[in-house]
Amino acid sequence: QMITKSKTKYPVSLTEVKSHLRIDASISDDDTYITNQLIKSATRKAENFIDKDIAYTLNNLIEYDWGGSCLEVQEGNFKSITDISLNGTLITSYTTEKYDDKFVVDFDNYIGGIDYTLSMNFFTGYDTSTDTVPEDIKQAILIECGHLYDVDRSSYVANSIKKTDAFERLLLPYKTIRW
Repeated sequence: QMITKSKTKYPVSLTEVKSHLRIDASISDDDTYITNQLIKSATRKAENFIDKDIAYTLNNLIEYDWGGSCLEVQEGNFKSITDISLNGTLITSYTTEKYDDKFVVDFDNYIGGIDYTLSMNFFTGYDTSTDTVPEDIKQAILIECGHLYDVDRSSYVANSIKKTDAFERLLLPYKTIRW
């Protein structure tokens, strides 16, 4: 499987990060840095830890020489499929089953085979306009933003070089464990 990803919405806002970092809302000197670096980097670190998309993400999956009656995709936080096509022909007859760390697309019949290319666009993560991102995930991302921005507001204990495990402890219930 080849999957390309495009992040479209992030789970924390500039306003939330600035509040967490105790930056006055009227000060905009670091807004671009916070939006384009801190939020994206902290979210990516959280996604890598739990092995699922948190940011609302458009995924494009391509399978070459694909044939079958079901397709298993190892992507958690599945939201929806926008389209599936086989050699450019739209497929509309399928059902989906969602699991914690994957989803399965069941087709009515066997389709495809050698020289057939399956393409599917689907969304994963939290759509912040309709979904509520769990507070502990948001807090972990804010902690990481603090760590990346300023050591005094980070996951390190004040006046110490010892890092706390708050980030990991907040995200652990969402972590994918595969056997």
